[in-house]
Amino acid sequence: MVKAGGELLKQPRDREKLLSDLAKLSKREAVVLIHGGGPQIEAGLKKERIPNRFIGGRRFTSDRAMAVVEKILERSVNKELAADLLKKGVKAVGFSGRDGGMVIGRPIPGLGRAGQVKKVRVEFLRTLLGEGLLPVICSVGMDKEAKSLNINADDFASAVALALKARHLVFLTDVEGVMGSRGHRIPVLKTGGAKGLIDSKVISGGMVPKIQAALLAIRKGVGEVDILKGGKGIQLASGTRIIK
Repeated sequence: MVKAGGELLKQPRDREKLLSDLAKLSKREAVVLIHGGGPQIEAGLKKERIPNRFIGGRRFTSDRAMAVVEKILERSVNKELAADLLKKGVKAVGFSGRDGGMVIGRPIPGLGRAGQVKKVRVEFLRTLLGEGLLPVICSVGMDKEAKSLNINADDFASAVALALKARHLVFLTDVEGVMGSRGHRIPVLKTGGAKGLIDSKVISGGMVPKIQAALLAIRKGVGEVDILKGGKGIQLASGTRIIK
């Protein structure tokens, strides 16, 4: 299971490295790619003159903003990723978590249409993987009334990894892993120490939900979780591995 952030996908060289690594990896094992699109969404919101604000590292999503999120993630970022993988000979298929009612969640109080995952239906995913396809999924889900939800892509990836009982979950970012209080990279971070770094604000901003998603994944049974700089590919040459 690989989750790629929007900043990584925006940079041509980093994007090419990711797609090349995915193409190689998919020849050896089943792979699922989850993606967000933060910078792309911000550009879309700016174009529509919709306020862009975060609360606790999560995007407040009004109804108008939700329409932009769906347009950007589903019709642009997702389809382009799947098409680029197809060009590399990968049998990729792109869709959102809303399709087929795969990812069901509920709105987070105070955050509009931003949501948290409550249930993941993996039958469709297992069928695709069984056929040798590589699912490319954007982090849009739905609530019990089938209305769209903007789900943090890290939480989304963690929930899908748990439902699939994934062996390995990789978060690809635009930074050199998790940084300590002195600005140094932490190569290995134990789950017990991660909470203290969040409480002391050493880990802050968008890295908070990423770490929280990683901790949940490990606690619930995912074998390994890595946070890596995506421009260097899907390798633990740099980055942070989170362990119990």
